[in-house]
Amino acid sequence: MRLLFLFFFLSVLPSSAQTSFTLLTYNCENAFDTIHDVGHQDQDFLPDGQNHWTRYRYFRKLRRIAQVIAAADTLKPVDVVVLEEVENDTVLTHLLHRTSLTNMGYSYVMTHNHTARGIDVAIVYSPRTFQLLGTDEVRLHSDEPPVSEDENTEQVRPVLHVWGQLATGDTLDVYGCHLPSKLGAGTAERARKQIASRVRQHVDSVLRVRQRPLLLLAGDFNDTPRSSVFRKAFRTVAPFEGKKRHLVDASPYTLYNMMRGKEKDGGSYKWHGSWNWIDQVIVSGNLLRSDSPMRTDPSLVEVLRLPFLLEDDDTYRGQRPYRTFYGPSYHGGYSDHLPVVVRFWQHNGSRSSIISEKIK
Repeated sequence: MRLLFLFFFLSVLPSSAQTSFTLLTYNCENAFDTIHDVGHQDQDFLPDGQNHWTRYRYFRKLRRIAQVIAAADTLKPVDVVVLEEVENDTVLTHLLHRTSLTNMGYSYVMTHNHTARGIDVAIVYSPRTFQLLGTDEVRLHSDEPPVSEDENTEQVRPVLHVWGQLATGDTLDVYGCHLPSKLGAGTAERARKQIASRVRQHVDSVLRVRQRPLLLLAGDFNDTPRSSVFRKAFRTVAPFEGKKRHLVDASPYTLYNMMRGKEKDGGSYKWHGSWNWIDQVIVSGNLLRSDSPMRTDPSLVEVLRLPFLLEDDDTYRGQRPYRTFYGPSYHGGYSDHLPVVVRFWQHNGSRSSIISEKIK
């Protein structure tokens, strides 16, 4: 039904506007290799560790991540994939060259952070539809005060920023996010607000220099769409106006949270029997405007509730994500998160100049 709707949506557009673009964000749930990374606490994910993380389990995990990416768009390869909780370059190399993705022609960039857990954010992209122009990381400044007495700014994961040229000739800026978890309650929330405020400053600097800014943030934000992290730090608003659910006359410099208004439609993560939207997509206003060379709509953002990603929830009823681990017990599934996908269409009738300088 999803693909039928997308086909109809595209078929009613003018012939020059029938190029689709798909972005997927997916928290992979501890995609570790089987070799110890010095300086990182990955001992549980070693063959002799608590999780008995063997090469068989590791490559099974990679095949399942590849299956999710392939299933997100059955008409063509997904254009951009934001992956959270990947350990290192080895994992990405094996994922792209030793699974079913090997012939897709994907490339990737990723963060290299210094947190104790040792997990990174990666952005996988198809050079055919997203020509990489640059990449950097958004970090807390070293002189910023620590979020607590026993935590410093280096323990807050950086946000990955990439920008690339689209088929329209325009520049798309993508931020891959994995904000601090809820462990630590108030301390964790302060950490999320700190990095969110820093990202918003960076976003504003990008919006000022792009001739026609097209910008999105995607990933695991570890908070709900109406939280103060989004309202006050990211300063996002809903893409709907009032009760009529019509798109607003979107401002190019406003960030719109595409999960606002979807709270009753389930979520991507189940916690104590309740579904929550912590995996989200945020877009700048130009990506909602009808006169934009690239455009989406809230109806084209969805969580992928594919049957193989779910299992019966014997504790809280209904279904839950089919995850890899429950504590130290190997369960053999995919992830404790469900993937989120957003679909765009591109109008190829106009081209704008590219600004490819690195953003400071």
